[in-house]
Amino acid sequence: MIQELIRQQATTNRRLDAIDQNIIEPPRRTPAEGIDEFLVRVVQVVTVGTPVRGPDVKVPKGYGTLIRQRAHVGTPVGYFAGSQGAVRNNAQRSELQDGESVTVFVSNLKNIWVDADSIPAAGFFIELIVTQ
Repeated sequence: MIQELIRQQATTNRRLDAIDQNIIEPPRRTPAEGIDEFLVRVVQVVTVGTPVRGPDVKVPKGYGTLIRQRAHVGTPVGYFAGSQGAVRNNAQRSELQDGESVTVFVSNLKNIWVDADSIPAAGFFIELIVTQ
């Protein structure tokens, strides 16, 4: 009995390591099993010209990340790219207007950098939504 438990623990540890290293996808679960089908993180840009990095959240293989600009007062333009330098460069970044979104595939949300051309009084926010 103890040997079986040790074997099961070793198998579980190997699978968790493979998921952590993005080698395999985690088993898919439904909300009824207590697991969320998607994950939302919000990034706030506080100062124009000072890019903000996404949070350090690993994204499993096969999952996409929707980058969505929240609605704001005024017409701020949001920028995103895969590095701090790229988000500052017109030729290497993409732009978003309020309500617009795009899906990208990254291994970690920290690989997404955002900035804005202006900051409304209520703040400037970009949503990062990871989904299957």
